[in-house]
Amino acid sequence: MNQNKLARIISLAGVVAGVLVIIFGIIVMGSYSGSWSDTSTSFGGDFYTYSFRATARAGNNVKNLGEMLQQAFGFLLIAMGLFDCCFFGLKYAAVPKELPEATPEVPAEPEMEVPAE
Repeated sequence: MNQNKLARIISLAGVVAGVLVIIFGIIVMGSYSGSWSDTSTSFGGDFYTYSFRATARAGNNVKNLGEMLQQAFGFLLIAMGLFDCCFFGLKYAAVPKELPEATPEVPAEPEMEVPAE
């Protein structure tokens, strides 16, 4: 296989991989991360009520942190995919296209004139 053809195939595969990473980043950003509801539940003793509210706030903070990490990871994947597409796209464009092999032209033999008798 020709080196130029191999380089073009590898570069094109890199661009396709970049597109797949971008799609995966969009999926990660749009996925559902769950929910936590802080209902105003009241117990018989104040200690239990305050403990529940503190635990509910901590759960909400963890959920918010998870959502932030999910968004950041999605943006990172999209940025990596865009970089990948640009990098391999430029490599693809820089590889010269394969030119058809030139067939050497064989000069036609000159016609010999036959003397008339």
